[in-house]
Amino acid sequence: MRPFGTRLLRSQVLQSFVRCSGTRFPVRCASTYRKHLVLSGKPQWAFNIRTYSSTTDGHEVPQEIDSMSINEYHHFADEFMEGLLDQLELLGEEYPQIDVEYSQGVMTLEIEPLGTYVINKQPPNKQIWISSPESGPDRFDKIGGEWISLRTGENLATLLGREVGETLGEVVQFES
Repeated sequence: MRPFGTRLLRSQVLQSFVRCSGTRFPVRCASTYRKHLVLSGKPQWAFNIRTYSSTTDGHEVPQEIDSMSINEYHHFADEFMEGLLDQLELLGEEYPQIDVEYSQGVMTLEIEPLGTYVINKQPPNKQIWISSPESGPDRFDKIGGEWISLRTGENLATLLGREVGETLGEVVQFES
């Protein structure tokens, strides 16, 4: 025989998972049953709220990101990606070891001997992601008119300019 409240507890745990969502935005999950408060044989109820955030440093997502519409995101991300493509193609004319392709929100930048960068849009998260052969993966959010990593605080155009410049042995600056 199960102790009193076991089925009730399971039901409440499952319901609390239903109230949680898997987004990158802060979510609240509630649980309403405390097993250790059962003193008189009857369950005692309490309300407990926990706030979760899925940013890489544990801080809440800035309001500026939350309030951006998906259409605004696409406008800003497309504008950045197309501008970066133009700048990289001009650089590729000067340096034959650079090859860049852009299709359907995914940019592939190959630089010999460094390796391949993949820069892509992530509409569900309203981010631009990068996989760098030098610094590894990172995610960038549109903050204050720039694509900024919430983890490192670095600007995407600055990161690319530094890494590409070090490989070419020149100072490279990309406009964002």
